[in-house]
Amino acid sequence: MEQALAEILTPPVLRHLPPSLALKGEEGAVTSWIDARTADSSVLIVQPKDNNRIVGLIILAGDSGPEKVTILHIGYLLEERIWGHGVASELLQGLVSAAQSLAPITLLAEVDKDNAASARVLQKAGFVKNMALTTPQGGVYKYQIR
Repeated sequence: MEQALAEILTPPVLRHLPPSLALKGEEGAVTSWIDARTADSSVLIVQPKDNNRIVGLIILAGDSGPEKVTILHIGYLLEERIWGHGVASELLQGLVSAAQSLAPITLLAEVDKDNAASARVLQKAGFVKNMALTTPQGGVYKYQIR
């Protein structure tokens, strides 16, 4: 598992993440990175239907918002060789579909200002840029399910 994740968590894949999510270049770094994510989030693996190869991760962190609406912060990382093949779009469409049963819920995803491709994927999935939450470092995209 660590080898498969090491092939996904490459510098280009991690480039747009905040420094707090950086992968350190030491022995066991991938395991430490995953342990840190699972300490406060759920980390799911992404695999194609036709094989068991791991091609990415989804990170989900729950929170309670105003009016007792659940807020689910989402993040996704996909290996470079599948970028541009619609996997992220399919992944987000599936996540939105699955979240329908949790209504009311708000899905939030933050995107680095230099990651236009990820912002486009979120917009295609129906997420809308929330200007009140957006910072100079990145846009926050919101999908409201009632």
